Amino acid sequence: MTKSISTAGEIGSSTTPLLNESLDGSRRPKLSFEEVATSLLLSDAMEAPVPLQALPEVTPDNGAPSQVAVEAKQRLEDFFRWTPKEQFQSNSGSRSDKTREPAFFDLHLHERLRLKQVIVVDDLVEKIAGICDSENLDSLLPTSLESNKGFPKVHAKPRRQNKLGRNVDETSVRDAYQANAGKFCPKVASGLIFDLKDWKKVLSWSPSSIYKQSRAQADGFLVVDDPLDLEGTILEASDTNNLDSAGAEEVKDTDAVKGFSWSDLTEADRRNIETIKRHKLDHIAIWEMKSLAAGSEKVMNAILDLKGDFKWTTCETNHTACGPSKHINAGGKRSITGRKTGPDSTVNFWNHELLDPKQLGKRKQREGEPHSTDGSASSSSFVADSVGSESVKTKAHWIIQQFPTPVSSSCRRSFMQGWAELIANDATIIIFHSGNYEIIGIRHRASQTLYLSRCLHIPTEESPTHGKLHTACFIAAYHDAVNRAQQLDEWLAEPLENLPETYRRSYDYDQTEYPTPKQRISTAETKARKSVKLERDWAILDDLSQVSCVYIHLSPPIFAKCTRVLFDRQCDEFVNMSQQPVPPSPLHIFPRKKSSSSSRNLFRLLVQRDESDNAQSVQSVVMKMARSSAEREGLHKEYLHYLQVSETKVVPSTYGFFKHTAADEISSIDVLLLEDRGQSLDECFQYNPKLYAIACKNFDLIKETLRGLHAAKMAHRNLKPDHILVVRTKDKAHPIFISLISLRECTTLEQPEPEHAVVTMGSSDPVSDKDLSGSRSSANCQMQEDINDLRRCFMRSEPGSSSKIQRVDTFDLPVQRSGSSGFSGLQSFIYCADSETDSARDEDGELEWM
Repeated sequence: MTKSISTAGEIGSSTTPLLNESLDGSRRPKLSFEEVATSLLLSDAMEAPVPLQALPEVTPDNGAPSQVAVEAKQRLEDFFRWTPKEQFQSNSGSRSDKTREPAFFDLHLHERLRLKQVIVVDDLVEKIAGICDSENLDSLLPTSLESNKGFPKVHAKPRRQNKLGRNVDETSVRDAYQANAGKFCPKVASGLIFDLKDWKKVLSWSPSSIYKQSRAQADGFLVVDDPLDLEGTILEASDTNNLDSAGAEEVKDTDAVKGFSWSDLTEADRRNIETIKRHKLDHIAIWEMKSLAAGSEKVMNAILDLKGDFKWTTCETNHTACGPSKHINAGGKRSITGRKTGPDSTVNFWNHELLDPKQLGKRKQREGEPHSTDGSASSSSFVADSVGSESVKTKAHWIIQQFPTPVSSSCRRSFMQGWAELIANDATIIIFHSGNYEIIGIRHRASQTLYLSRCLHIPTEESPTHGKLHTACFIAAYHDAVNRAQQLDEWLAEPLENLPETYRRSYDYDQTEYPTPKQRISTAETKARKSVKLERDWAILDDLSQVSCVYIHLSPPIFAKCTRVLFDRQCDEFVNMSQQPVPPSPLHIFPRKKSSSSSRNLFRLLVQRDESDNAQSVQSVVMKMARSSAEREGLHKEYLHYLQVSETKVVPSTYGFFKHTAADEISSIDVLLLEDRGQSLDECFQYNPKLYAIACKNFDLIKETLRGLHAAKMAHRNLKPDHILVVRTKDKAHPIFISLISLRECTTLEQPEPEHAVVTMGSSDPVSDKDLSGSRSSANCQMQEDINDLRRCFMRSEPGSSSKIQRVDTFDLPVQRSGSSGFSGLQSFIYCADSETDSARDEDGELEWM
């Protein structure tokens, strides 16, 4: 069974006797791990609890301690005094002290998962190592122990430095750790956690993930092993190897150790391990390895100097940091990375006040210390600007000029890298290790805080020693994972919609398979939530019509220097703006990936309120862009045409005309935001042939739409397949809804109302019948041109055909005979794309439409 650990009052006290029996000789109940950890790590300011005695040792029938128990206790005491000697000389290895720039996963991390604060706790290692204090050894030892053959022995032996060579890089540091603490401490921790007959290894240290991880992969993992079958065994050949070749001390096991099986564990232990694996929490601790130069004493101490508020870095100021292809996800929104994140453990491995940054801040203020330091200031070349689109230069000489101590920039990147790895594994404990130095970090999820220990110089650290500290750390990591996994089981008893956002939402590129909640919401509740979501969706569009500015996110080469640009609304004096209050913050607009309508100046986009939350409501809009002075003038003219016919339903609604003004006139950009009214005929022909066929069969509805534009005294004059939008409806009588766009070339139809004497607007001269007839003739010609253009919109060539005479679809169109007041029926038309006139004719002459 999993062993309980007794406490010894204050940490570091080795003289207080441990009593597990009351004065009258009666037995006291064993403490749980949670009770032990809480009482063990009380702050010095709190009164120590009543000392408790450990469990009696395993004894033979004569009452004397068994030889196995005595030997195991002695070996454990010797192991807890073990610290490896200096692994590498300070002048050996690579000279590079650089840490990689923040990667895609780091830069796109969800806002609720980003690191916000760094706190250094000087006595953190003492609090953790207190789990394995000498007064607790009796209660730590397995009560069912039958053999000590599997216990590792550490023999100090001169190291052969020449076998290491001088290229002591990150890989060499990792291999050396794996051959020392990564090999012994998991085995000892397994024996102290689980009540096994011998020192079999349930926990193990691995340089690679047991899951497929393509991003934010750590350099080392403490994992919970899979059990063997009842007959299977695994010989750990590495346990019998001489470690001189790795540059570490030689450690020999007296016998090869078998892997564990389910039968070796109690029912409670099996259930705990199954719970951990079900929630994919197998990586109970992670390591971030540094080369000797990148993890020097100067760099490691500089990491601690960055304590205080931490400003996370995003990619908004420099698109090359993450890559344009990844910046936008498949749904057209900004990619958001992360992993479903569970609760913090309720097992207190340190003072409970430590986990409350607010309390810690109050305590610092009482002590006269600032809540944050200058080290928390941003020193990264990728730190996002407050507003605007100016990118930050990333050349090395510029960084040196701006930041005289480049090591702080490297430390910031180390923080981001390590924190992102904690997020990707939903782990609590991280160890920054560089061969001679290391720092232990504890993650607190709720406050997005990272607690750091002091910098440990491994060869000279005597209290706590390396073996004792890491064994205790592994014990704490396992119980932390068990507690969090059990809480997740309780979470999943609730509907997914009731869970915290960090666990409820999904993240881009997250390949982890999570268990599903046991309860489902009712159908009525689902409909009610859909109704509320629909209201929120429409509210976004209402706000878009009123907001004073918007952020538009587009990747290069559309925006040359950055991925986010601020556009301000342009208000014309004749535009009647609503008096409703303007939303307090700008909206964000993202491209819809793989949109078939996107071109250099036309985009189908998605608008949402918060750029970092893709789970919120979004709505689709269409954006037309103009760059040159001629394009901007034409776009503004088109905007005015939309306003002129805005009362009709034949054109999409406009959300506003916006402008981004750069320092130079050449970089200025104007955009027009329109309602998304569906796919164009050209899109339907290429990607939705079923909808295209429906549009062909309902040509009369398209005709009525064009007639509506003419009724508003406007001729389109440039009707093309891209300018006719089609969307399906549920009305059988009107299965499609048609809209017209691209009104730049539109002209106003002159249709004077008086029959004889007509005064035109702005003139006092009467109009003669001849002039009136000419005006009507001109209007008729313009409308006739629209009709001919509409016919051409249904001319389509055979896909892949290279013939000049191309196939076009054959379908029935309603036609109106000359001199007739109604339609005489359906005529079959075959349109030819390379016709000189590109116009369709029936048997009696030209098609007339008035």
